[in-house]
Amino acid sequence: MKTYQLTRLVKSSLALVVLAACGNAHAVMPANEYACQVLTAGGNYALALIQANTPDEAIATAKSRRVFVADGIWSDAVEVVQCIDRPEGRFSDSAFQTVYEKTPL
Repeated sequence: MKTYQLTRLVKSSLALVVLAACGNAHAVMPANEYACQVLTAGGNYALALIQANTPDEAIATAKSRRVFVADGIWSDAVEVVQCIDRPEGRFSDSAFQTVYEKTPL
């Protein structure tokens, strides 16, 4: 009888450990969303949508991205012009703000 109870206790404990590990296995997404205007290696301006915890983190992430420029064309971002909070922020470049507003997100 004692062996049965011990085996049952071990199995229950193992199940709790597995459940705890599964509960902690999910990735934590950054708290904020940013839209960044970047200059590409090809000399074009492009939009980079970034999830980050801080504006500085968004800028650093945007600098390291490949961004979509046109039909099937991707390019490396070489400079971040500006990052804004989504969805409230506005770009200082009014022409780029218009592009941003017309982009389906």
